[in-house]
Amino acid sequence: MIPISVGSSAPPSGEWQLLGAAREVPVPALVIILLSLDRMAFYVSRKLSRGPIRFSVDHRRPWNAGDGVDDLRLSTGTDGQFLRLGDEGLYFSESVERGELQLEPIEHESTSLWSWIRPERNLAGVLSATSIAIGLVLTFLGIAVLMSKGGAAAIFEIAVGLALIIAPVTITAQKNRIRRAREEKEREERRAIEERNREIAGEFAEQLKTIPEKHDPTTLNDLRAERASKEIPYDAVSLLARAAVLGAAFDSLRHYEAAGPRGIASGIDEVSNAVGLNPDDTMQTKIGFFQTLVWHLLADDRMHEGQERRLTELREALGLQPADVEKETRAIREFQHLRGVRADSLPVTDATVPLKFQEICFESTIGKLLRNVARRRRAAPVWREAGDASVHVTSKRTLITTKKTIDIPRADLFELEVDYDRGILSMSTGEPKRYDLELPEPIFTAAIADISRKLRDKPAGLV
Repeated sequence: MIPISVGSSAPPSGEWQLLGAAREVPVPALVIILLSLDRMAFYVSRKLSRGPIRFSVDHRRPWNAGDGVDDLRLSTGTDGQFLRLGDEGLYFSESVERGELQLEPIEHESTSLWSWIRPERNLAGVLSATSIAIGLVLTFLGIAVLMSKGGAAAIFEIAVGLALIIAPVTITAQKNRIRRAREEKEREERRAIEERNREIAGEFAEQLKTIPEKHDPTTLNDLRAERASKEIPYDAVSLLARAAVLGAAFDSLRHYEAAGPRGIASGIDEVSNAVGLNPDDTMQTKIGFFQTLVWHLLADDRMHEGQERRLTELREALGLQPADVEKETRAIREFQHLRGVRADSLPVTDATVPLKFQEICFESTIGKLLRNVARRRRAAPVWREAGDASVHVTSKRTLITTKKTIDIPRADLFELEVDYDRGILSMSTGEPKRYDLELPEPIFTAAIADISRKLRDKPAGLV
């Protein structure tokens, strides 16, 4: 039986597709699942501009080998989809929306009795509250005296108390009525403006949806003129505008060879200017575009020297600094270190903890052990540090050392999951137990643990 692990959801049709070489996943966002019969489940996940990506990590080809330094095709299609050019695999993918209008909803204030008589938060409100409090005290005292002794004095005391209560309440209610009438008028004016903006934004949004497929100079000039002739609220269409620019960027990949990195970057700037994207959103769109290209190549095991050079040229043309895509740069380095590493060529390093007889250390790193303190079992994890931890992957086990040592025999490891957005490696055993670690190179550490599991009980070369 082949174990199949699904990401966050199951295929809508309940079926899985086997896609061969040069086949593509026909939707922009994806979850990729590759199967291997001889090892535990090991996945890496990352959130991208068109949705999350999740893929399994097997052994990596050498950095200067594989489908070759000469093969500089990207693993991203012109719709932003993952384009599989390597070995066959089993995939599941799901689509996501490209953005919707984001007009702010019109707020409706409470109409409860308290909202009408509630004192203001100023000196007048304090005096009103004080008057009401004194009035309540006098009223209750007067009622008590009237019930016990009776007399005109008790009735007078009650009358004074009620006056102290009613007067500020009446004045406050009158002020609130005037204020609410003014606010209602302002809401009606705002509602009219919102309806007009919605109509204008809706027309502009329909034009934006055509940009990914049609972004020639004439179309962009028409869009620029349309935007200049109307007061279009930026916040209402910013998501759609970013999606349009991103779609146009992916579509431009079909002309990559002719246009080159500078042509691609120039095209993104032109589209961004036409749709009215501000500089910050333009930069974020470029970052999302670049991140997608990087992670698709990593998932396809096609990141090599030639591809890295090409990506560097594109990053520079886009005006991105290494710090803007720091996680992608680190991920490339981690996968580069894994190139060609197999069970018979694992790196050997010194351990900072005592080892057993004939035990070899392959990875030694320092991080933090985390604890999920989310109250609900299926809620998003809420991480809290449980302490500093040293992690050692050896020929016999994985050691997590904090105040005490957690010893995980290599055969007990059941699943490894790297959430690269948070830099967290989750190790699961079949018991089941789960250990979450924040590490500097979570992919490399997880890969070494995965590969070491294929070792024979007695490492080669030892007698």
